[in-house]
Amino acid sequence: MHGEAGSMPIEALQVGDRVLGMEMGGASPRPAIGIVQHVFTRTVGQAVRLEIGDELLVCSLEHPFYVPGRGWLAAGELEAGTPLLGRGGRPLEVTRATRIDGEHTVHNIEVAGLHDYFVGDGGVLVHNKAMRWMLQDRAAALEGRTAEVIERASALPEDAPGRAEILEQARALEPEAGRLAERGRSAADESAIEPERAAIERIEDALSELETRLEVAELPPELAALADEARALETRANDLPAEVPAKWELLSEAQRLRGEIEAVRELMEDSPDPALVDEYWALRRQLADLERRISEAEPAPPAADPWQERLERARWTDHGRKHMKARTAEEAREMSRPSERGETQPSQYLPDVDNAALELEALRNGEVIRGDPADPHGTVHVRYDAGRVIGYDGGEAVTTMRAEISSGDVYHGHPRNF
Repeated sequence: MHGEAGSMPIEALQVGDRVLGMEMGGASPRPAIGIVQHVFTRTVGQAVRLEIGDELLVCSLEHPFYVPGRGWLAAGELEAGTPLLGRGGRPLEVTRATRIDGEHTVHNIEVAGLHDYFVGDGGVLVHNKAMRWMLQDRAAALEGRTAEVIERASALPEDAPGRAEILEQARALEPEAGRLAERGRSAADESAIEPERAAIERIEDALSELETRLEVAELPPELAALADEARALETRANDLPAEVPAKWELLSEAQRLRGEIEAVRELMEDSPDPALVDEYWALRRQLADLERRISEAEPAPPAADPWQERLERARWTDHGRKHMKARTAEEAREMSRPSERGETQPSQYLPDVDNAALELEALRNGEVIRGDPADPHGTVHVRYDAGRVIGYDGGEAVTTMRAEISSGDVYHGHPRNF
């Protein structure tokens, strides 16, 4: 599947994910973004393995692929040499088609407002509604749909209008939905499940009605979240550099969408209406498209600073533990004095100084006095003034220190009277 973040396995998709596809209506097809509404999984007794260039796809025989000049053809009808349509209008071709027996798990999705989407790394155009055309698939999906309705209704606030009724009705559907789902999964072909068509359609109709009621009940918080997204996009558009040609157009679009979302929120509060659900999905798709356009217009982030990256990895070492022996300020002063024979003694931190944090602060903000920060493995020494007394050197109180980072990205330091 092709989502906004790139190619991903169809089985990894979840409800609410955004996928890329095509709107085939009108004079010319155009790219579009759709929202995943349902994810389907089932087992088939026969599948087809399609080799398309270097890519291998396995799908049910009935899954429709777009063939330029011929329209939609089932995967089982494709053969070597059949042309296909790839993402961006790129021409593709089936190099080999092989039917394979045995049980195979296949996946599909239903995308709100988007009829056609791309599959595989190469982005082959297939039809959104394949699962709905097959009675076996529809039956197999009933159990999952019922469980999803119960889960969504349970997540509503306990005082949400209609919550108790939706739960009661969905739980009443569970036994029959489970039975029909098992029939759909085990049926050898369409004819084996045909006697259950009326029962399947009855459960489908009941679930569709419950799903619509749920969408209405869930809409207020969804609209609030959508309004927050619109405000965030408005801020991002406003923050675009003035030299970006599309800045004001994008900002105006974000403001328009935010206004429309707020208007739908008000309508929903005054008079909940299932028709507003379609308005919500339309606004969400527009917002997703706007987010993509703003992302494309935003300048690339600055290149990473190797020195700062090194400091992120840095680990403190107690190599300088001889500078941390004082238990009081007086001890720190006395221990740092030269010995009676005039020998220099190690400087001492005050006992309340977090020397590991201070030494990292010094490396981040100090003055380099030796070494090259651009060398990812070299030793670098810095001088730093902490702006407060941090210890004693030679019996004198000091605010300055020396810190170093060496090979292996380990660091330490000590007070120093420069």
